[in-house]
Amino acid sequence: MKAAGVDPGEPIPLTLTARLTHRSWLELFLSSFGLTYEIRNGDILLTARKSGGVPAAASARQLEAAQRLEGVLTKKLIFDFRGTSLADVVKTLADRTGEPFAIDPVACRAGSVDPEAIVTGSDQDRPLGEALNQILKPLGMHPVIRDEVVLLTKP
Repeated sequence: MKAAGVDPGEPIPLTLTARLTHRSWLELFLSSFGLTYEIRNGDILLTARKSGGVPAAASARQLEAAQRLEGVLTKKLIFDFRGTSLADVVKTLADRTGEPFAIDPVACRAGSVDPEAIVTGSDQDRPLGEALNQILKPLGMHPVIRDEVVLLTKP
């Protein structure tokens, strides 16, 4: 971690209450530090993420999770956020859907997304994904499914 310029004492900009595969957890955890991992002889080796590198193909579990999360985003969910922090929006959505939602840790660490940014908007009788796109638009954000989680991120 030192070779990659990462302070081992630095907090991880990711809060989740979900069950994830080790693979997804490692990807989410390490991506904010520009790191990835390799498994060699049963050991996990942390390495610098190569620019333009091709990510590993999704596992069967990750593909199942992505399908499930896509289904969640196509369903309607009644909500009305008024001056609510982005962090509280994520917590509310996770609680109400029973699915993992998070703020992109890479964007948080880079400072391009503020978890305390204020969100205002309602579902307006639309599917959750469409409604989220609309209320996140003023922040330049949108939801994406990655590593078994719906991440709120910037393009």
